[in-house]
Amino acid sequence: MPSGLFDFEATKLLAKPAAKLMPELNLGSVWFESSAENPVTEMQQQAETADYSPSQTDAWKHARSASSAEAATALAGALPVAHRHYLAGAAGFRASDLAAAKSEFEAILALGDAGASRSVWAQFMLARTAIAAGDGDAAATAHFENARALAAAGGADPLGLAVASLGAQAQLSWRLITNGVNPDIEKQDSENPGSENADSENADSEKQGSENPDLAQLLARAVKLYAQQAAYGSASGNASLLIVARWLNAHPEALQVGLSYALVRKLMTSYAFSRGFEALDDAQTEAFSSTSEYVNPDLMGGMKNAAIAPSLLDALLASAPDNRLEGGDRLAAALYRAGRFDDAAKFAASSDLPLASWVSAKLAMRAGDQKKAAAHYAKVIKGFAADERWIPGGNEYEALGAQCRAQGEAGTLALSQGDFAEAMQQFFNAGDDYENDMSYIAERVLSTDELVRFVDAHTKPQTLQKVEASEYSPMRYEVPFDEQTGVPAKGYQQHTLRAVLARRLLREGQYNQALSYFNSPLDQQSAKAYGAAMQRANAAAGIKKAEALFDAASLARTAGMEILGMQLAPDYAVYGGGYGDYEASAEELKETPALFAKPTALISAEESKRALLSAPKPNARFHYRYHAVALAEQASDLLPARSQAFAATLCKATSWIIYRDQAAGVKLYRRYLNQGAYVPWGGVFGTSRTCPAPDFAGAQAMLDSAKRAAQK
Repeated sequence: MPSGLFDFEATKLLAKPAAKLMPELNLGSVWFESSAENPVTEMQQQAETADYSPSQTDAWKHARSASSAEAATALAGALPVAHRHYLAGAAGFRASDLAAAKSEFEAILALGDAGASRSVWAQFMLARTAIAAGDGDAAATAHFENARALAAAGGADPLGLAVASLGAQAQLSWRLITNGVNPDIEKQDSENPGSENADSENADSEKQGSENPDLAQLLARAVKLYAQQAAYGSASGNASLLIVARWLNAHPEALQVGLSYALVRKLMTSYAFSRGFEALDDAQTEAFSSTSEYVNPDLMGGMKNAAIAPSLLDALLASAPDNRLEGGDRLAAALYRAGRFDDAAKFAASSDLPLASWVSAKLAMRAGDQKKAAAHYAKVIKGFAADERWIPGGNEYEALGAQCRAQGEAGTLALSQGDFAEAMQQFFNAGDDYENDMSYIAERVLSTDELVRFVDAHTKPQTLQKVEASEYSPMRYEVPFDEQTGVPAKGYQQHTLRAVLARRLLREGQYNQALSYFNSPLDQQSAKAYGAAMQRANAAAGIKKAEALFDAASLARTAGMEILGMQLAPDYAVYGGGYGDYEASAEELKETPALFAKPTALISAEESKRALLSAPKPNARFHYRYHAVALAEQASDLLPARSQAFAATLCKATSWIIYRDQAAGVKLYRRYLNQGAYVPWGGVFGTSRTCPAPDFAGAQAMLDSAKRAAQK
């Protein structure tokens, strides 16, 4: 069962806000305008000086370096008045001259419309000033709320300070929690923490600045504000929610209090689903109660490092005695991952969301009800949006598409049931993430006719990107990539599938039909030449046939990966012929068919039969090299043994295989020694650079001469 991605979960705790506010810019690891020692980031400078002339930018730089409000005012003379007041207030704030800072920020608001370009900034910094001056949280809260109202009304906010204000306001409550205000949790009524309705969005107990707030109120207030911040796409909001969740998990009594609020329950359910592997024991979770760079190692769903603390799950279960709660689908998934299948089934049954159906599908598989599992998978695939991807750290290469993952699992189920067309459809729909699974079915399971029908119905010729020759590589064609993510462009699986079919048809001798499925003009050219050579060989006899066979053999060796190679084992055209640090031994390759010889619960008898019949011959790494050698041997059978062409053909064939399969190379060399004539280059026989081109005309002349001699 795949775990979720906390950042994704955090953005969904609350509905997307109606106000069009931009998330705060990354202004560095320190608080905005915190001190003179922390310089303005390049991103902030660009936002602040976007409309400045060169001379104004210079004035801004000097004012930014000022050590007092008075100095900043003197240095910012060329800037608009609101900007001068802001720079002066920021300088005063950094210098801890809070009175001066407050005066300058209030002067911006007094300008009315003339101060609109810095009014959001002023309200935000007035809140910061109030906090620094100890004026009380209520005063700061009012300014934060004013900043958001101005931004929502269209006020200039290029730094995203309105969204940042949500986190800053939440910090007021969180500070009280972590500083131990009202620590006597046992005296608080966790069933009714300070209001008639603990889940009410408008409860008076959640109003910032209320006197003597208890822990439940503080938690509800902080989580709501952080969730609002995260809903705008704020990375800071996501990180803050993770800190809160970790802290609650490390403090069971506080967790019990917080779970009386719906939003806190939803947060902790999402945490259990996406970061439950952190929740191992008190000693370990305490380490996660503050910011951590810990990365989810388990996004793809393996059970290693996925143990979820029973106390967290028990607390969540206790908060929902009727097996219903918002986020119950997440809890069902967390319970399944923890091996608590009975509890998982209860919460999965109480939700019609796609993740709950996913859990139900897996539970049905465990029960052996594949038909029921397939029905649930259909709901999962339909329920998730195609573009919903969980991307850890913004790394597209590690993205997990929820829908495509479910399609992959549904494809595996269909394959095990012998429904190969459905399996192919699911893996094809899943896209690039399941390219190898799709290729396996195309290459080893579907018949050639079945594959042709599927490709014709679901793909179209792909346009590849031409890459000009360089000092290090020849001209080539490749699949376009997204320049920002480095991920292959959409439709990559169509290119793959057409190439798999093209090579399969060419291997099976369907030379003309294969050509239209090659996407690369270079591969198509090589395939056309190979097919023409094989057709000449089939139509010719004697030396002409030998020459055509040798031409085909040469192409099979030099362009074999591109026009004849298996997409997966044993050639791995998918990786350009290379793969990792591991290469199967000859013994392991010989044993591979045994994997399919006996059907299992997930391998049907028909799949086993088809996979065995479609195994490459021989089942050896770079099998097309053996094919090239076999063609060359057929050519040599038609040549006079004492001719140069005989020796040269065997020399070339030996060079193609000797470094891959020494025994096969030695066998060719011994044939030459036993049957061939002396040649000047015999001492370096089997090295490609010294093997000359076969003289087929000379071989024909030798045969003609022998024929004439026999007639005399």
